[in-house]
Amino acid sequence: MLFTVFADLFPKSFQDHVSRLEADTQYRTDFQAEVANMPLDIWENTPKWKLTAKFRKLTHPACERCGRTQALEVHHKHYRHKGIEVLHPEDLEVVCDVCHRGIHQLELWPSPMRQRLAFPQ
Repeated sequence: MLFTVFADLFPKSFQDHVSRLEADTQYRTDFQAEVANMPLDIWENTPKWKLTAKFRKLTHPACERCGRTQALEVHHKHYRHKGIEVLHPEDLEVVCDVCHRGIHQLELWPSPMRQRLAFPQ
């Protein structure tokens, strides 16, 4: 897994957590179930989420939409793997704050309009 390339940049406790998520199905299932009931704003303030976001930014050091390298944030494309995103980095997108606001503004538009205005993928 790509995480191993950057593992030394993370606390040992997070390295152990990622290893257990990869190797122990029951641990992964239990952890994901615990996080599934957590409001998103709570989850995104946990150390594990913050370290997952840091990992994603290390692998994509610029906005995936416009190329900007300042004010980067991590956007969930969907929440199927909430809590175990570190195993599914493709579920996350590194975007600058401007593009991130644009993504969420676009989500408020009705679907046919969204399809016409959507950012290129």
